[in-house]
Amino acid sequence: LFIAERESDRVAPSDDVFIEFLVCTAKLQQIKFSGSSTYQRATTPAAMGQKFKALFFLCIVLLSLAVDVASAGPRSKRPKRPKTSKKDVVQRGLIDTTPGASSIIHEHDKYCGKIDKKNFPNTMLAFVTPWNSHGYEVAKLFNRKLTYVSPTWYRIQPAADPRQYTLLGAHDVDQPWIEAVRTGNNNTGRYPRIVPRFMFEGWSTETMTTFFSDNGSVGLARTILAECRQHGYDGLVMDLGAVGVRLPYKYAELSMFAFLKSVGGQLHQASSDFILVAPATIKPASMPPLSRERMPFHMEDFRELQPFVDRFSIMTYDYSQSGFDSSGAGRPGPNAPLLWSVESSVSLIPEEFKDDPRIVQKLLMGIPLYGYQYTEELDGTYRVNAVLGSSFVGLLKEHNPVLSWDESVHEHQFGFVADQRQHTVYYPSLKFLDSRLKAAKEAGIGVAIWELGQGLDYFYDLVRCPVLHGFLGLFFCSVSMYLRLRV
Repeated sequence: LFIAERESDRVAPSDDVFIEFLVCTAKLQQIKFSGSSTYQRATTPAAMGQKFKALFFLCIVLLSLAVDVASAGPRSKRPKRPKTSKKDVVQRGLIDTTPGASSIIHEHDKYCGKIDKKNFPNTMLAFVTPWNSHGYEVAKLFNRKLTYVSPTWYRIQPAADPRQYTLLGAHDVDQPWIEAVRTGNNNTGRYPRIVPRFMFEGWSTETMTTFFSDNGSVGLARTILAECRQHGYDGLVMDLGAVGVRLPYKYAELSMFAFLKSVGGQLHQASSDFILVAPATIKPASMPPLSRERMPFHMEDFRELQPFVDRFSIMTYDYSQSGFDSSGAGRPGPNAPLLWSVESSVSLIPEEFKDDPRIVQKLLMGIPLYGYQYTEELDGTYRVNAVLGSSFVGLLKEHNPVLSWDESVHEHQFGFVADQRQHTVYYPSLKFLDSRLKAAKEAGIGVAIWELGQGLDYFYDLVRCPVLHGFLGLFFCSVSMYLRLRV
């Protein structure tokens, strides 16, 4: 039985072989241990023959089981069974500024089983990455809650000839998964649009300038659009990478904008969507504004591109890593302060469009589902490591810390001492996510989640609404957005 249990982790032996194995084992045990009188009778020739017959059949069954195991070959272990709850996180009273570590450990992997309701009425874009398989499963399970799903498959790299490029990532395309996201667990007729990301990777300002100056982007546009047609995508996400839209040579910058407009226009002709990733503003909007030339993305850029772009995904995260925080890059600090996230998004809307919900809703405020751990070194510097959901729960189990809520940025953090060093951890919580979804609804904008596999499963309860409040929530959200825009 022990052998059978171990093998069942790898293969699924046929039921008839396993039943026969149990029957033969039971017969053998009955002969050997059914009492002294039976044991005495087992020493007679007839009883001994019966015993050897049972042993013979047992050997045959074990041999059959071994053949079944060998022929089936190894396979991955059975997937972990999801944990569901009859109540969502709101009904369970888990959205709190003072959550206990034990509560998070116990509840984080339980989500409400009623997954067919959507609470967030605005656009929701969710990224998934090839190196995080859990995100693929989350996209299939909660597909009814999402407007767009963007697998980060494609990378556009510079070639040896600066006028050429290399498109990588086609080998990551997973057509069965695409179909599962579109149709699996879905009886509502509502499914997300598949818009893979195409990212410029490894480009410098010089190589990008040369590429667009020599009109190398014309062939790139044709290649990208052909890839979308081949796989039946519903559009695409374009990420210009670290360089952004600011190029030192004006003609190259104009050529880049022409490239973006061409891709967007051709996608619209095919009834497909075009989403552009844009960096957050250099400074929060409450600070003095910078000129267009000094900002990686400006209001004027939004005005020029919005007729060709369906959504702008604003990267409002990595606040303390990117030098936004006055304490300096790389020091312990929040990942996505709430006010900064909202202002960095809505500040891109030109004055003439602030009363137009069709334009305002094109903005997607970035929400990270990951955090950072800062380890203070002996020289006073900090070693920084990303924290995902599994490692976050592991830290809670190991150190049982007390989480503190910073009302000024709407984020949780905790600290602990290990290896004679101070560690500080910032990671999203239910309250973190809830406050950002509410702020986005009030502003009339959507959200972009990076990325599905990095969060905790009970996070997705927050984009679900109880049946009783679904339509009322949408109604009051619309009224709130209208009043805010009028003001």
